[in-house]
Amino acid sequence: MSSQPAPLKVCVLITYIGPWPRLFPLFLESCARNPGVDFIFFSDQERPDIAPANTTFVSTTLAELRERFSDILGYRVALEAPYKLCDFKTTAGLLFADHLTGADYWGHGDIDLVYGDLSPWVDPSFLGQWDVLSGHASWIFGPMTFYRNTDVVNRLFLESPDWMRVAQDPRHLAFDESSYLWDEMRRSSVFEIEFPYENMTLIVQRAAREGRIRAHFETVEVDHIEPGALVRIQPDGRIFDGEREARVMHWGSHVHTGRMRLPNWPTTPASGIAVSRFRPYAAETTESVFFPLVDRFWDYHYRVRRRRFLLRRRLRRAFRR
Repeated sequence: MSSQPAPLKVCVLITYIGPWPRLFPLFLESCARNPGVDFIFFSDQERPDIAPANTTFVSTTLAELRERFSDILGYRVALEAPYKLCDFKTTAGLLFADHLTGADYWGHGDIDLVYGDLSPWVDPSFLGQWDVLSGHASWIFGPMTFYRNTDVVNRLFLESPDWMRVAQDPRHLAFDESSYLWDEMRRSSVFEIEFPYENMTLIVQRAAREGRIRAHFETVEVDHIEPGALVRIQPDGRIFDGEREARVMHWGSHVHTGRMRLPNWPTTPASGIAVSRFRPYAAETTESVFFPLVDRFWDYHYRVRRRRFLLRRRLRRAFRR
């Protein structure tokens, strides 16, 4: 009888400055349902009373993070706004190495999401095959990518000849994912795209092509919700996009379009959650005969807001001329 591989110690590192978002309780619930992963937060907010046992909160400020990053890297970084922290996600294995003692893998993530069942992804027979495991097929996925905790992998970001320029630019440059060229990356190989600066996706893909690391890119988020479709988040936390089981529902991928609105839920509805392209609902409400009318209302509401937005933008451009 063959012995089962030993469980891997996996830590997700999240830097977050500012008030917790409205669906943070649901995020913490999804952490609790994944006891095989430890979540470490670096934040200026207090630990919530509802935080599960597999979460750790390290008190810090944006200024303290800027000093930490600058001291370890050996040069001054431009970290003036919380959103700029996204450009440092892929550096966490090096910049927070003192919090990764004994960890086999570390990951970066966001909190504007809920995790589904991560156990298949962190199972040693699967995760153990890879040095880098991204939750999107086309790029390093900022909300969920895992890295083997080795010095070689943790320093991969330094292979970008543009890294120092990115670190010292106060603007968010999407270094972790795409250099803001998401559409191009959906259509073409990263080796065919002329990026304004080398990002982490290109670095990882190049290292994998050269045989220096093993990397796997697979879309396990809910990337797109078709009109009339519903993504189901079950009471046990598993996420189903039709027949496909997803590992993460990233609200940010849908909210930033202006289409989706989020409710104020202190906990997951007992019946689970059904997510249309316009908003999440308590699953039981979608069984009503009136539900199609409700969702159609939000479709109309979105279209009206969209038209107003486009009109205001045209007027602003006209007045500038």
